[in-house]
Amino acid sequence: FVEASKGCCGTGLLEMGPLCTDMVPTCAKPSEFMFWDSVHPTQATYRAVAEHFERTNIIRFDN
Repeated sequence: FVEASKGCCGTGLLEMGPLCTDMVPTCAKPSEFMFWDSVHPTQATYRAVAEHFERTNIIRFDN
């Protein structure tokens, strides 16, 4: 991630949920941000967490 301390929506510091509307600017590349707003992760973050969980916590059963 390029940015892990600020969100993609608005200033990246205060806005969240309903405050992130079409009237508020967003970043050009959300996949480079860990957070969409001040509390919600981006899809890229959820993907990274899921892939890490899959690699480290799921036992594979082979035939």
